[in-house]
Amino acid sequence: MKGTTHSPALLNFLDERSLKDASLVFRVDAVSRVRRLADIPELWQMAPRASAGDLQSAGWFEDVMAFLEGDTAP
Repeated sequence: MKGTTHSPALLNFLDERSLKDASLVFRVDAVSRVRRLADIPELWQMAPRASAGDLQSAGWFEDVMAFLEGDTAP
């Protein structure tokens, strides 16, 4: 499946294999970056406790990418 979403419901619909094949597009210091979800070990540590859609709704992806990429902007 190819597509773009901001929908937590769609993320919750995906199985683990599909999530690992998905990519996250985010910005750090006004530069767009892409990271495969499979390459974010913190996600798989959280996955048993929270769904990807719940994490997206809570802003977790933005927070963890800012932390991992060393973003210090307010």
